Amino acid sequence: QEHVPPGTIAMLVRTVQLFISDLHLTDGTIGEAVSPETLLQLVSEIKPPAAGHIHLVLLGDVFELLRSSAWSKLWDHGGYHVAPWTAMNAGFKGFPPKAATCALRILRGIIARYSAFRDALKERKPWLRVHYIPGNHDYMVQLIPDARREIVDFLSLDNVPVDRPFPTAYTDDEVAVYATHGNSSDPLNWHREAEGKWAFGDVIVLRLVNPFIKKACDHLGQPLSGGPEIAVAIQDLDNVEPNEDLAVYFRFLLEKHFANANQRRQILTIWQNSVNELLDLADFQDALYKDRHHELIRTALSLSRNLNLTELALKVREKYQALFGADDVDLQHAQRIYDLNQGQYRFIVFGHTHKPRLEPLAHSVYQPAYYVNTGCWRRLTTRRKDLAEFRPARVGTRFVVDSAGGQPRYRLLREIEIA
Repeated sequence: QEHVPPGTIAMLVRTVQLFISDLHLTDGTIGEAVSPETLLQLVSEIKPPAAGHIHLVLLGDVFELLRSSAWSKLWDHGGYHVAPWTAMNAGFKGFPPKAATCALRILRGIIARYSAFRDALKERKPWLRVHYIPGNHDYMVQLIPDARREIVDFLSLDNVPVDRPFPTAYTDDEVAVYATHGNSSDPLNWHREAEGKWAFGDVIVLRLVNPFIKKACDHLGQPLSGGPEIAVAIQDLDNVEPNEDLAVYFRFLLEKHFANANQRRQILTIWQNSVNELLDLADFQDALYKDRHHELIRTALSLSRNLNLTELALKVREKYQALFGADDVDLQHAQRIYDLNQGQYRFIVFGHTHKPRLEPLAHSVYQPAYYVNTGCWRRLTTRRKDLAEFRPARVGTRFVVDSAGGQPRYRLLREIEIA
């Protein structure tokens, strides 16, 4: 693992694999995201190899289809309460046309915002090959053929049919890489398509985070994107990792940024009403939404309506330890993929968690094998587990594998800017 300043990626080798995930490109209507300039800088650092190609693998959550004010209009319009999970059934065959139209409009807003990125990829097409794997925040493109057409054009994808969903894994036998977004072991953020069960993580964003940010900012007369410190602190609710800390962050926000008691009560009321609406949604009351992961976040959100910051932080920590102990779920998931493929792949690459990692895998008898996480490129708000204290940062991570000399060489490059 290397901590390096931004620099030029130039590989004089036969094949280079460059993995990036979790760009979370937004339409700009709510919260902050990677700037178009940052994205162009990233592409400009990818230099042509002396021979062969560079493969740029975009490993999910590239297009942020959830963080948009467009969803609130769909939910409130005419009192119909239309959402992506409306009329859920096996295979999501009942995916509502209004939700598809809304998601497509958001995607086109993203594409317009990052048009220079599209043009830069097209310019490098002779030697740069782009591959796209969807994640959970851009899962809806799997259900919308027109959205897949837009993405194929935007990313200059080759030989990708749009009449069926995108592949959910990328493999390369030459450099022994298996890559997927990594959310299939996360019950909160896994769309159980065969059973028609929508990911509850989407619901948290669309029916708690987005509405609360809008109502709180409107109440204070603040913008939904950027603005003074208090506005950014409210918007950072959407940047909290992991999901279980959303409730704790709200109490941190309330107690650290609202000195006026009357104003604090008003913001608390907005939060309490938003939490009540989320927890009462009838679509998410059956047994499939009552496992330990859902129980933890539901309990934390419920407690956040009444407990103060210190009390809530202790309760969440105790609850987390009781439910999960020392589980390292993503590492265990990577190990299972390695074992199921009988050691065929040396690098099991995920995104999703937003935590850059490079860890050795067990059972790699003949040559070392690794679990890699490509981190993210968005603003993150995380807390120290022993303190109820949050600090935002901007992170940019990439994982590079090249095939020089017949043996893959690898680097995990990370850029961190404390906000």
